[in-house]
Amino acid sequence: MSSFTCSLCSTNRNFVSFAQMFRHITIYHQNESNFKITCDLGSKCGVLYRAYSAYKSHIYRKHSLELYSSRGNSNVDTMFDVDQQEENKDLSVEIDETDDDNNCESSFNNEDLYSILSNTDCGTRLYDSVASFSSADIDEEPLELMKNIKKSFILFVLQLREEFLLPKSIMNIISDYIITLMQNIEIILEKKAFDCYANSHSSVSTSFRKENKKIIEFDHVKNTFNDIRDKIKSITKNEYQFIKQCEDYFDYNSPEEIVVSSPNEFPENGYFLPVDKTLLSMLKYQPFITRILENIQNQHTAAEHDDDLMFSIKNGHHGNRLDQDTLLIQLYLDDISLTNPLGSKRDLHKLCMVYFTLEDIPDECRSKIDFIQLVGICESKFLKVRTVVDHDKTVQEIKSNPNKSSLMGVVGESPLHELIGFHPILSLPGDLMHDFIEDVWPIIIMSRLKQASSMRLITYDLALSYPFRKQWLPVLEDLCNTFNPMMILHFPTKIIPKVHFIREYERMIHDFGPSIKYWCFRYEAGHAYFKKIAMRTNNFKNTPKMLVTHYRLKQCFKFVCLSKFKNVDYSIGIKKIRSTYFNASMKTVLLKHFGRINFEDNFIQCK
Repeated sequence: MSSFTCSLCSTNRNFVSFAQMFRHITIYHQNESNFKITCDLGSKCGVLYRAYSAYKSHIYRKHSLELYSSRGNSNVDTMFDVDQQEENKDLSVEIDETDDDNNCESSFNNEDLYSILSNTDCGTRLYDSVASFSSADIDEEPLELMKNIKKSFILFVLQLREEFLLPKSIMNIISDYIITLMQNIEIILEKKAFDCYANSHSSVSTSFRKENKKIIEFDHVKNTFNDIRDKIKSITKNEYQFIKQCEDYFDYNSPEEIVVSSPNEFPENGYFLPVDKTLLSMLKYQPFITRILENIQNQHTAAEHDDDLMFSIKNGHHGNRLDQDTLLIQLYLDDISLTNPLGSKRDLHKLCMVYFTLEDIPDECRSKIDFIQLVGICESKFLKVRTVVDHDKTVQEIKSNPNKSSLMGVVGESPLHELIGFHPILSLPGDLMHDFIEDVWPIIIMSRLKQASSMRLITYDLALSYPFRKQWLPVLEDLCNTFNPMMILHFPTKIIPKVHFIREYERMIHDFGPSIKYWCFRYEAGHAYFKKIAMRTNNFKNTPKMLVTHYRLKQCFKFVCLSKFKNVDYSIGIKKIRSTYFNASMKTVLLKHFGRINFEDNFIQCK
């Protein structure tokens, strides 16, 4: 009979099975500060593990057969076949309580062991939360059993809401999923049932009639619930199995790792989500594609009827060179601080984030964070601000030495370098949020709020207009040129560079279209998701990888929702409109659109 020795015990205790030794290590040694064990189960092992979580993951991935094997261990219930072991390598170990291993260890039943195994990554718990939901007694009446089920679910809801602070909306989602699960179980049981013809006596006549009933064996019901239970456990048991399930069902792809440090520095990595793969995941759902194409067509039709309208860069000066059927991608880069430290540690957890969004998505989707996609993430200290001189010097070095694949992230000249007045460092549009909302407007409001309001110094309507009319450009230019000397006259001590940027908005809108289409207002809101994850996980070891992995999992879920993308147009009010409100030109438009109309009757307006 095989013997297994615990190297963590001072007495080198022996066990007749590996399952017993693994249970012993889990119960007594997992929280030891000097945890150190070498796996010697296979000829290719021999790796030293200094953390129980890493050792446990290795056992479940590489030695599940030894863990569940009944050879030399009569107390292990091999209730799973080989195929199920391959699929669910992390199922709990069933241990018979009649073992005479140790007086203390014998007091732990199977549920205690599963609870310990499933909570090892969360640290030592003061109590088992699952044990607070009492199990049903087989001798109880069905009515009492239903009350216990209801009571257990109420406790479950209370714990999630009051202990883990989950909002009510999340609780509703959990309840909906549980109901859907029970409905699917009912369908599975109905499929497994078989017809049984039973004779029943009719109360009307003495003749017998056959009733068609469906019957299912209790063992089938029990096995069905066992299968469902095991699959649920296998999904949530550890991160490895969860990621694997996401790859199988939701097309999860791990982020690509790229080196961002210099060759002579300590290796540091950034993480990249390929734009083409993200677009393929987004655009494989026909309802979403249909809405994008409808939005492009509607804007194109409106611009044809009124060429003074500007909806996007396609209607700007640079848009004349673009194919109207091209999907435009908008990139955004910003630095964020995951925490708010003071002093010398203020840049300790500062990351550089790169996002993108589609220029042509419907307007009702532009303000939704779900349509802002992450492209890359790395620590900010590895990205240096590049000037025109530095960039041109780097390009010349690459051109003089073609063998260099890339230098400082530059692979060669920009494809747009032949455009007149274009430079990769300078030819980027300004940002409406940073220039107006964060700097210029607060300065004026704090300095002379009443004067600015009465004298109409602040003109939001033109800067935020969408769509923008080309005939407004001269007016905006005059206002911007007047605004600059007035600032110098009234607030000479408040002049900052962004005050001068205001003078460039007329030219910027002329070239790139309405400025509200490429401001970073919603991009800034996207930072909150990553900050929340960092604060809740409190994990700052390889933070970029941790954040991009969480985001990629969220992305898989959101892309599935695009398959149910619907038109969100709905009415918010209905009222009667008198026909006298319409002038002659408006009546002409209504007649052309609706045909014959009786203007003597009132109209119903829906908005």
